Amino acid sequence: MHTIESPGPDGPCADGGHPALAFCNAGAFADYRDFLAWSADLGLIDCALTLELSAEADRHRAQASHVVHEVRTLQAAIRLAVTDPSDTAGYQRITRMAHQAYADAVLLPGTPARWELGRALETPLYAVALAAVDLLTELDLRTVRQCSVAGCSALAVEDARHRCAEELGGRAGVADRQAYATVARAIA
Repeated sequence: MHTIESPGPDGPCADGGHPALAFCNAGAFADYRDFLAWSADLGLIDCALTLELSAEADRHRAQASHVVHEVRTLQAAIRLAVTDPSDTAGYQRITRMAHQAYADAVLLPGTPARWELGRALETPLYAVALAAVDLLTELDLRTVRQCSVAGCSALAVEDARHRCAEELGGRAGVADRQAYATVARAIA
């Protein structure tokens, strides 16, 4: 399982203790570059790929917009799978996305071997889908809780550092938002 310490964009309770939960908690991304910056900030893609995909998104705006639509769909699917494990719709969507991710991936030799997900506009989305598979197969979902602050729907693993912006009077994540903004400016 991957554990994270920094939330991505300015969303309440963005740190869920796992990249797939942070993705659910990130809220709506304004556009492809916003999602790309979030992915880079979380470490799902590296800096070189971030710059490459940013330029690619400029050349293929319709495809980049489609990826943002798929981001919203995957966020809903992960939330459904985590909050209602008996409902198979979320699992089916995540499974389809994971199949697409592996269809474009290459297994690289090494000790241990590792997957390279490719260099398509969908690559950050694929990385999130595989993180969701990790979440659903490696974590006891009974340890995932919804924020107790009224109006906050953020999800977090019980043991995770959980900082709700409402709970902390809006002070949560200031340094994290500054780091995210730096990444966002670099690809703008």
